[in-house]
Amino acid sequence: MIRNFIFSVLLVWSLSVSQASIINEKGEIAPQVIKIYSYFTHGPVLDNPDKISEWSDFAQKNFLRPKSSERLDKKAISHYKQLCASLPLDDKKEILNQFNQLGHIDTINPKSTTPNHILIMGSTVQNMRKRIMFLVKLIKDQKINITPETKIVALVGERPLFESETESVLLDSSPYETDPTWKAPKNLPSDEREAARFIWGQLKLPEILRKKGLHFVDTEKKENESRAQTEDCIQTWLKIDNVKGEVTMISSNPYVGYQQSVAKLAIKKAGLENEVHLEGVGSAASFEEEDIEVILGLLLDNLAREIYTEKQIKELG
Repeated sequence: MIRNFIFSVLLVWSLSVSQASIINEKGEIAPQVIKIYSYFTHGPVLDNPDKISEWSDFAQKNFLRPKSSERLDKKAISHYKQLCASLPLDDKKEILNQFNQLGHIDTINPKSTTPNHILIMGSTVQNMRKRIMFLVKLIKDQKINITPETKIVALVGERPLFESETESVLLDSSPYETDPTWKAPKNLPSDEREAARFIWGQLKLPEILRKKGLHFVDTEKKENESRAQTEDCIQTWLKIDNVKGEVTMISSNPYVGYQQSVAKLAIKKAGLENEVHLEGVGSAASFEEEDIEVILGLLLDNLAREIYTEKQIKELG
C-alpha cells in the first residue's frame, strides 16, 4: 500500500514541481524545511529561521545517521525507523510532499542548455549508470547541447565497491542497453574509479558522446576515511582544470540539492564563485525497494548534510 501511494503521488508531483532551495533570498531557512522540522521539534529553533547554525545543530543531532554507517546499512535503517515510526501516516505523506517541493524527489532539468562543463558525479554502479543515461536523455531531448568546447568530466573517488555491487550487477546493464561491441574484462572492477570506466565502456551511448569522450578525475580518500567525499572530488577537479562559466552537475535525487551545495562550497573556498555558475540536475528518486520510514530517514539525513553545508557557505561570507 505504501509503495502504491508513493508511486501515485510521484506521478502527480512530476507535473508541477520545480526545484527550490533550503535557504531563501534573505538567507533564511525555507518554509518547507520549517514545516518538516515542525514534526520533530517545537520551540526556539522554529522561531529563528535566520539562525542556520541552530537548525544545523538540531539536524546533526537528530537527523544524521550514525557515524561511519552507509546510507542503507543496518545501523542507518534502524535509526531511520526509530526517527519516524511514531508519526501518523498522514504526517509522513505531508513530509514527503514538503521534500518534493524542495526538489529532493522529482527530476531536476537544467536551465542552461550550453554548459561549459558537465560533471557526472561518482556513486554506486547503479547510480552512475542512471546519471550517464540521464545525460543521454538530456541530449536527446535537446535540453543540453554538446559543443566542441564542452568538457565532460566524471568525478570519482577511492571507494571499495559495496556488497550490493555484485558481479551480476556489474555485468547486467539493464534497464539500459549494452554497447554491442563491448566485452567484459577478465578482471571486474573492485573500486568506484574502476567501475566508472567500466560502465562508460559498457553502455550503448550516442555517437556524440563517444566522440567527445569522458575525462575521469580520480580522488584518493583522506586518512582514516572510508572513501573520498564529494567535496574532495570537487576540490581535486578545481585544482587540475581551468574551470570557468556554466557548470551542469549531474547527480540523482534525493542527492541533487546536497551535492550542489557541496560543490558550491568547494567553489567558494577556491575563490571562484564569481567565475563559475553551477546548477545541479538529476533524475527522480527511486524508492521502490524501501518503506516510507526508510525513505523519510534518507531524506532527513540528506537534509542534515545540506543544511550543514549551507551553514559553512554562509560562514565564509
